[in-house]
Amino acid sequence: MTWKTIVPNEVWTKENFLPEHVVENLLSTNYDNLKKINNINTPPVMFDTKFDYNILSDKNFRTQYHRDIVFSILDEFSIATFFKKFTTNNLNHKQNFYKQNDPNSAVAFDLHAEDKKIYGDFVFMLYLSDEDTGAIEFPNKEDAQNDWSKGFEEMCDDFEVRFGHYTKSVLPKKNMCVIAKTGIAHKVYPCKGIRPNITGWPFFKEEELYTLDAWSDYKDVK
Repeated sequence: MTWKTIVPNEVWTKENFLPEHVVENLLSTNYDNLKKINNINTPPVMFDTKFDYNILSDKNFRTQYHRDIVFSILDEFSIATFFKKFTTNNLNHKQNFYKQNDPNSAVAFDLHAEDKKIYGDFVFMLYLSDEDTGAIEFPNKEDAQNDWSKGFEEMCDDFEVRFGHYTKSVLPKKNMCVIAKTGIAHKVYPCKGIRPNITGWPFFKEEELYTLDAWSDYKDVK
């Protein structure tokens, strides 16, 4: 299965991303040691934006055997698209981590974007479940006006935020990977399920772990 373009030159998806036995192994992994991250108990990493999700507080997750399989596929995409190769040695927790939704939360992640200078070229999201809610949406600029918060305006003032010509959304699908260029505006809708996924920014700047005060709240997952 090849990569499918969702937003031209910005967002792509690939179904049947991993061998099925690897997916089942990931689903059988113990994910009990979860830490809640939201805009109430966590200092804003970027700007004040409403978000709520749980991440796995276990650095050993980043050394499991799935890592090499996932990143070898991502590396092929990166070389073909960005002409850049990355290393999987000593990954930090923003490059490869397990994340899941809180079905009881009224918010998932409001409209936002990430700064390429900090997060690198792209983010990947590998979904581990089928969901009929909890889509990630990439609005065009006109549709984004409905969710344009003060925090999002500050992002637009601070770094380049991009929009596609048309609003596109992607529902979570088991064993489907989404890649999005850093800097494109997006939001995530609340989900009735836990929406387990593996995600990260492969080119996240490691030095930012120590220069941004907000990362101190993530100290137990480094």
